[in-house]
Amino acid sequence: MSIRNDDMYDECAAFIVVKAPVPGGVKTRLASSIGDEAACEVYRIIARGMVDSLKRSGIPLMLAFYPRGSEEMIEDAFGCDIPRFPQRGSNLGERLCNAFSDLFESGMDRVVAISSDVPELSPGIVSEALDALRSYDAVIGPCPDGGFYLIGFKKEAFYPEALRGQSWGSSSVLDETMKRMSGLHVHVLPPVYDIDTLEDLRAFVERGGHDLVRELRRFVPGGAGGRQ
Repeated sequence: MSIRNDDMYDECAAFIVVKAPVPGGVKTRLASSIGDEAACEVYRIIARGMVDSLKRSGIPLMLAFYPRGSEEMIEDAFGCDIPRFPQRGSNLGERLCNAFSDLFESGMDRVVAISSDVPELSPGIVSEALDALRSYDAVIGPCPDGGFYLIGFKKEAFYPEALRGQSWGSSSVLDETMKRMSGLHVHVLPPVYDIDTLEDLRAFVERGGHDLVRELRRFVPGGAGGRQ
């Protein structure tokens, strides 16, 4: 893997963890309320919006896609002009560990992993994360529901055990991860909402003020409002 960086982002990378947008394969908790097809389209809209926003900002961005063999579908959904690589491993923790290890071995000194369902994540927060890794061992971005939307490490402080055997998707994953990283100097980013359920989607639409509100409002039963 290789990536071109300017002076601000020398020897660092941010990768978004994406899945092929297949109905029934993404956003299953949201799908239980609005159906597989609609949930898949919500996922595609949010993830593509994040990719476009971070790419425009100049952040050195990559895609870690799953499953292996879905590269053509990933290109169709998110574009062909961004470096990408398949995730390797039998579960999310293993796949994250492998991605971090591969990027560090390729020459990166600072790497952050980003969830693909955080439409309100600003490029400024990702820049803050990468910059913090100049001084801190690790960085984490909490979600209000007890998860996290971003995690990153400096090469010499990478701690794979922070990611292995996690209770992914639970409300305790943030606390569990912080306990595992208790020996590291960790920078905590501002909290940002992710979208896992219909309630999350409705709250996002009602908060308004985001470019994707207009496009996502149609997926909220009852036509929830929201500022433009």
